[in-house]
Amino acid sequence: MATITERKRTNGKPSFTAQVRIKEGGKVVFQASQTFPQRRLAKTWAATTEKAWREGKAPGGRDRTRFCDVLRRYRDDISEEAGKTVLQCLRTLAAMPETDIPVSDVNPGYLVDLGRCLKSAGRAPATVNNYMQHLYPLFDVAEAGFGVPLKYDDMVTAMRTMRRLKIIGKAAKRTRRPSLEELNKLIEAAHQRSLRSNASPLHKIIAFAVTSSRRLSEITRLRWSDFNPETGMILVRDMKHPGQKRGNDVWVLLPEDAQKIAFSMPQIDERIFPFNPESLSTAFTDLVKLFDEIDDLHFHDLRHEAISRRFEMGWSPAQVRMMSGHQAWSSLEIYTNLEKVGDKLQDWVWWEEVCKPERAARVAAMQRKPLTKRGRKTKKNRSRA
Repeated sequence: MATITERKRTNGKPSFTAQVRIKEGGKVVFQASQTFPQRRLAKTWAATTEKAWREGKAPGGRDRTRFCDVLRRYRDDISEEAGKTVLQCLRTLAAMPETDIPVSDVNPGYLVDLGRCLKSAGRAPATVNNYMQHLYPLFDVAEAGFGVPLKYDDMVTAMRTMRRLKIIGKAAKRTRRPSLEELNKLIEAAHQRSLRSNASPLHKIIAFAVTSSRRLSEITRLRWSDFNPETGMILVRDMKHPGQKRGNDVWVLLPEDAQKIAFSMPQIDERIFPFNPESLSTAFTDLVKLFDEIDDLHFHDLRHEAISRRFEMGWSPAQVRMMSGHQAWSSLEIYTNLEKVGDKLQDWVWWEEVCKPERAARVAAMQRKPLTKRGRKTKKNRSRA
């Protein structure tokens, strides 16, 4: 509540001192005063200061904006461009009770404790590192973008401390590759499943992944119109990029064996593989679970297999990069754990099956939509024939 006190100056003219004192829980949490030559100016200043306090913006006062609210606002602002991993991390952080504090309490010590909370919940140091890394951009824009006193240097100090305390760390390089026996079992099971129902041709998609090196989300975005048959290049739209969700369109080489698998699909959609990537991911995970002897195999490991296989076939790093889309050799170096010289899939028993033309009617049934004229003859055309 504000009080206005009138006093006489030495020259006989009045002065008006406005004092704002705010209590919470019986304690004074903020106070400020200033003197003006007119009562009107003192009242205006007092009202403005009280309002600034309620909004968490009082000069010299304690910012009452909650850290969790800033996390949500930042997530909303970047939701159109950021990847789903970043958005999920921010959502998790904003929901934690530990982030429901005033931003004025956010300092290096608090950030270190936040990292400890993430780790104590069973997350590996590399996972905690990912969570905390996603806060760097927020601390860089917080003051100008949201008007809150989050300091980038505090984030730098906290990360350095957590690294030394082993709260965060780097992930171990994954080198898992499926063996030929494992590939055969997965392809066999996927093929049998597709014969029994209108399931997606997962056996073709697995084979396409180990020949093209494309990620699952990329496979389901590839378009017929983006393939150049003269160069063998295809445009991968929105290729995965650390800081860019959309717009990172990259031309990559589509090897001949991958082309044969792609062209076994009917052209009834603008996409070559017109399926839901999340459904395919779930189907692949369920497929792996059918075999106790196949341990810790992810769909992304098929990309590792595709790249390592090309090195084993004698491709140069430049050729492999044209296929994989890597921009730097340092990113590609992890894939050089070679097993033998030569083509692992030479004379593969599944080549004929994965390259066999897929029926348009079956793909249309999977999508639950009618065929276009491009997929088969319309009723009118059939009667003329």
